[in-house]
Amino acid sequence: MKNLILMLAFFLASFGYLNQGKIIITINNCKSNKGKIYIALYNSKDNFMKVSKAVAKEILTIKDQKASVEFANLPYGTYAFTYFHDENGNTKMDSNFLGIPTEGYGFSNNATGTFGPPSFSASSFALNSAVYNASVKVKY
Repeated sequence: MKNLILMLAFFLASFGYLNQGKIIITINNCKSNKGKIYIALYNSKDNFMKVSKAVAKEILTIKDQKASVEFANLPYGTYAFTYFHDENGNTKMDSNFLGIPTEGYGFSNNATGTFGPPSFSASSFALNSAVYNASVKVKY
């Protein structure tokens, strides 16, 4: 029996299953249930906020002014996410003539920037266990 457990552990480790986890994100404080939440997950500073280079992305339904998503089977590492509330359903983040967002948005760790978005390091967190739970609020 002991040998079987050791063989199973070796098999799982060789395929990386023991070094993977999931990120569960709950987005609170949505102004309304209208529209969708667009969320993107990144694993490096170089790819941060480049949606085409996100390791995962989803479009979420809002219920009771909140939305949630689970990203599973992720290798341990450093991650950050961005999201926005597309209230009018045009699939993009709207902004005014100065470039200031007119729809709700946010970042992991509820990070904020000064005269622009926060950095990857301000938004990032370590996935180093089976489950990482994040709860964030939309900024309007």
